[in-house]
Amino acid sequence: MADTVIGVGNKDMEKLREQVKDLGTRADGTEKILGAHTSQQADQKRYLKQQEVKLSDLEDRSQRYKETHPLALKHKKVHAKWWGQTVVFQR
Repeated sequence: MADTVIGVGNKDMEKLREQVKDLGTRADGTEKILGAHTSQQADQKRYLKQQEVKLSDLEDRSQRYKETHPLALKHKKVHAKWWGQTVVFQR
C-alpha cells in the first residue's frame, strides 16, 4: 500500500496511472521527454528539436529558391537573408 495517497482511493489511483500512461503525458498535462531525467535536460531536448525544424525549413526554402529564382540559376553563389542570417548557396 505504498502507492496509496491520502484522500484518494486505490481505484482512483489506478485510473490516474492509466491516464498518465496515455500519450506520454504527465498527470499535470505536460509532455514527457524521453531520456530526460531533469527539467533542464528536457528543455535542452525541446530546444534541439526546434533547431532541427528551423534547419529543415531553411533547407526547404533554399531548395525552392534555387529552383525558381532566376539569379540563383545564373550565378554560382547567391547570398540570401533569412532570420537575420546570411546564407550562401553554391551550385
